Amino acid sequence: QRDFIDGDLNSWEFLSVELSKVFDLGSSGWSLQRVLALDFWTGYVPTWETETVDGQLRVTRRPPQYEGARLGGLYRMRGYEDNRFHDKASVYYSAEYRSIPAWQPLRGVDVLEFAGIEYWQWVLFAEAGQVAPHWNVSALHDDLHVDAGVSLRGMLHTAVCRLDVSVSEEGTRITAMYGHPF
Repeated sequence: QRDFIDGDLNSWEFLSVELSKVFDLGSSGWSLQRVLALDFWTGYVPTWETETVDGQLRVTRRPPQYEGARLGGLYRMRGYEDNRFHDKASVYYSAEYRSIPAWQPLRGVDVLEFAGIEYWQWVLFAEAGQVAPHWNVSALHDDLHVDAGVSLRGMLHTAVCRLDVSVSEEGTRITAMYGHPF
């Protein structure tokens, strides 16, 4: 990402890499499909500059709080508030066990026919991540923040809708969203 709007002093760049892989675990007697989904993401803001002017720290060329190397919210570190962690560099890991049960109690309910429910899915997930002032392997893996949770997802018409319940050291968070996080 790159911001060109505010000139040299406020422009910033953000570099990121995301790798995801889904492993098919096959079906079972109670599940039509089971998969293990893994995700890795890292980011760095090379333009972020800090200097001390008249005894005060001055930070320039960094992205706003809602952009860049950030964790927390709907897609990464769901057990924390949106953009809870924000710095110059970040790393994030996620694992999800997704299962589509053979039992579909909603298919025959007349009141829900308008929703076009194709399937529903149970998900267990765990996440770990950290931010740091420099992209350094040891700094980014020191004292990782973790959360875990469960998710109920459904394919309604052509969109996956999800309800996540996640727990972290800062409490429990319930979110409703559409689409898989990765």
